[in-house]
Amino acid sequence: MEPPSQTAYLLSAGAQTRTRLEHMSCSSFWSRPAIPGNRPVVAGLKYRNLYVGGSAQARRGILSLSYPIRQGIVYDWKDLETIWDHTFHHLLEVNPSEHAVIVSEAPKNPLRNRELMLEILFDKFGCQGAFVAIQAVLALYTGGRTTGIVLDSGDGVSHAVPVYEGYAIHHAISRLEYAGRALTDYLLALLTERGYYFTSTAEIEIVRDIKEKLCFISKDFVADMRACAKNPTSYDRTYELPDGQVLTVGSERFRCPEVLFRPSFLNLDGPGFQLFGQQASDVSGGQNLRQFEFQSAFPANKTVIPKAHTSSVQSYSLLQH
Repeated sequence: MEPPSQTAYLLSAGAQTRTRLEHMSCSSFWSRPAIPGNRPVVAGLKYRNLYVGGSAQARRGILSLSYPIRQGIVYDWKDLETIWDHTFHHLLEVNPSEHAVIVSEAPKNPLRNRELMLEILFDKFGCQGAFVAIQAVLALYTGGRTTGIVLDSGDGVSHAVPVYEGYAIHHAISRLEYAGRALTDYLLALLTERGYYFTSTAEIEIVRDIKEKLCFISKDFVADMRACAKNPTSYDRTYELPDGQVLTVGSERFRCPEVLFRPSFLNLDGPGFQLFGQQASDVSGGQNLRQFEFQSAFPANKTVIPKAHTSSVQSYSLLQH
């Protein structure tokens, strides 16, 4: 009998899931053609019934994008299975039955969801072993820590997760019903005020790209707004659309991410991100945890966006969802 493989693969199942292996990354949303009957949208176009990840993104103009995970919870298991199949066989080019798998999950994920994930990994892919862990705990491990507060903000939902000695303190987990996608929607509204209109799923992906490439977190929001009032073009940047047209984005570049700290901009109650981790720390009630509060605050995604304009709360991967 062959000895078990010493390689384990990490599947990070987020709201807009990414599958990671060292420096390999694939946006794992998937898509079908938008018209019924799987007919090609463009005459003469060669097409398949299904596209996953980068191939779907490259064809977003002729596809209707679908996301199997919303608010951190899997809603379409068949689609998630398709994503994992694509990941194993086309991206990693490995036989999953020869490896163990670690799957990250959102905090407070329903037990039934965890059971279904394991059923797919064992029954469909025949994995040698599987381990399911909260993403925030794994993020802490990557920093070489077992205690701290982790801000886990994905596409649809954000959590502040206190972790003590490798265990998430479940009763103290704080949740906010907005994250990366809310920023995209808010930027969409701001661009509409400028006279730019985006309606299809492909066009909304363009808005997300504008957010990732042009937006930044203001160090002093009031000062930046005053500067824009004095010189309305001082923050202007241009973005070229796929059809060659060029649009201009100005104060929207920092007004969009400001909703992280001022949720009232979205007509939402609750603390901004600057108070989010503090709230989780207070609820946890652990003095041993509080001493790590500002020494061990980690983003749940390793990607950090370096920006010329950043506040004391760094703009981690929040703009990349």
